Amino acid sequence: MSDVGCASSYGGSNFSGQLSEDGLAMAESPPPTPPPEEEEAIDAGALSEALASNPYTTAEDSPSSPLQIKKEQVKLSIIPTSNEAVVLTDDGVLDTPSVAPQADPQLDILPVITPDDFNELPRTFSSIGRPVWSNQREMILVLMGYAIGIGNLWRFPYLVGRYGGGAFLLPYLLSLLIIGAPLFLMELLLGQKMQRGAVETFRRMHRSLMGIGFSSVLMVGIVLIYYNILLAWAIYYISQSVYNPLPWVDDPQGYFENHVLNRTEHITSPGAWELQWHLVICLAIVYCVLFLGTWKGIKSGGKMAYVTVTLPILLIVVLLLRVVFLPGAGKGVLFYITPRISALKDPSIWAIACGQILFSLSPCCGAAISLASYSKRDNMHNVNLIISTTNSGFSVMGGFVVFSVVGYMAQIEGATVEEIAKSGPELAFVVFPKALSTMPYPQLFSVIFFVMLFLLGVDSSLAWIETVATVIADYLRSRGKKVPTFTVAVSINLSLFLLGMALCTRGGSWWLDILDHYCPTYVLLGVAIVEPVVVHFFHGFTSLDAHLVGLTTRHIPKFLLIGMKISPVIAVVLVAVLLEKDIVKPFGDHPWWAQLIGWISAFGPLMLMPGVALWWWFFKREKAAVSVGDEAGAPQHAARPSRTTEYSEM
Repeated sequence: MSDVGCASSYGGSNFSGQLSEDGLAMAESPPPTPPPEEEEAIDAGALSEALASNPYTTAEDSPSSPLQIKKEQVKLSIIPTSNEAVVLTDDGVLDTPSVAPQADPQLDILPVITPDDFNELPRTFSSIGRPVWSNQREMILVLMGYAIGIGNLWRFPYLVGRYGGGAFLLPYLLSLLIIGAPLFLMELLLGQKMQRGAVETFRRMHRSLMGIGFSSVLMVGIVLIYYNILLAWAIYYISQSVYNPLPWVDDPQGYFENHVLNRTEHITSPGAWELQWHLVICLAIVYCVLFLGTWKGIKSGGKMAYVTVTLPILLIVVLLLRVVFLPGAGKGVLFYITPRISALKDPSIWAIACGQILFSLSPCCGAAISLASYSKRDNMHNVNLIISTTNSGFSVMGGFVVFSVVGYMAQIEGATVEEIAKSGPELAFVVFPKALSTMPYPQLFSVIFFVMLFLLGVDSSLAWIETVATVIADYLRSRGKKVPTFTVAVSINLSLFLLGMALCTRGGSWWLDILDHYCPTYVLLGVAIVEPVVVHFFHGFTSLDAHLVGLTTRHIPKFLLIGMKISPVIAVVLVAVLLEKDIVKPFGDHPWWAQLIGWISAFGPLMLMPGVALWWWFFKREKAAVSVGDEAGAPQHAARPSRTTEYSEM
């Protein structure tokens, strides 16, 4: 067994060594150093051909990607500074141990990249054919659009008003610091370091862990099926906002239920499966817009984010400047911000606040991993800070808009603010339309509101679709196949449209309520329990910290590391609270079989985690044990990958 050494740098260092018949680099004895004028550097093309002849490299390997070499004695060190070192881990990605390894005297070559070249490392060790963000601005905008969604406008303000007013902000902000931001940062760092989507990221830790990624992606698919029907409703309201007078001016509640939805009395009522073609057409428009944002992958999504993310922020500022001057708006705002300290004694308030920040930032959905995987050198700590701050800031601003309108309606109808305050679709499609119809220029402000609502939903949907597309693209790249981005985008959007037509029926809104109550709630919390534990034991939080240090020289703040470690405990408590509530009092007045479908939509994706693990251990483990490496080029290992790459023969 021979030692293997290879040296390469982005800036133009020479590559020396020999290739055996099987394509492995060999250094049987230290070769004499040739005179400088006789050195002959191998260009990128020659190196690419050499790698292609290596049976232990994958189709993704190139001069700009990490080598995947047979598990023999290998030691590769990349020393950017005198105190820190970056080394190649077992799974072929960069890692930074706390102490720089010393050169092995038995090795003739110790490849070194100087500090001047260190900024180019992420590009040097990228995956062939994998796109990258055009700039950091686009990545931040897309992540911002993913985090800021419809729920920031119609759920957060309602919770604040109902559970303690301004006092609710205390458990909300604490939850942001101890569970929301830590988990979001963890996923950003995982995606950036692994350069893969959710499934491949956990597969590189261990193949039995792929179920975590599959659970998240399946949940995203289910959510997309019903979430986009909300955007179809917004499209329909936009089309009706041009009429004078507005068609819902007399009875907003009746217009929404009897005209827009044409909803049946119960989910089992006759005609519940009759298609409403005006909603089908609006849903088709939604998916045409989503296709435009996904047909070129992150390239089209990044450009589209300049409009779909910035415009809603501008529109909500316009609405805020208008509604705060409405009669009674001050009464609503006071109800919104006045702290009721006694409410903090209720433990359920803390659980609700924690759940809200978790569902708002939405870590553990796989989207943060997928979107960050297209980043090379961005400071993910700063990105996490920006996204967390803007997400919560938009929620607070949305609260001022909502309660200004609620206070205005309370004064008109002679009711209390608490009686008028609603959440969810009823707030967006009943309370707001009614208030807007009584303002000057009602058509203008109706269009502004529903366009804002539509764009808030589009941003989240684009990120979720990209999450699914990344899984497909990773699978194709792992097998050396070209990724047909256009075909992938068509297939995903068309499939979701056909499935979403079930929600365009007269009983579709009932199914929306059931799926939304069960699926994202339990799957997200279930993944939040498992994912940090898996990362801790199979990868290590210190490894993520070292990755951040290697790029920014900054460590993960200690309170965020603590949050990563205690977040599973918090998620377990939340699951217990929700289970007790749903078991004691089933959700809604729905038949048992509809409730069963809701539970299946929740625990079906979760069962993929133990299911895939058992499948691998009982049916694939023996086969994997005798293989040199998996299809993606990552070696098989059943424990946490080591920090350095000194392998022993399998």
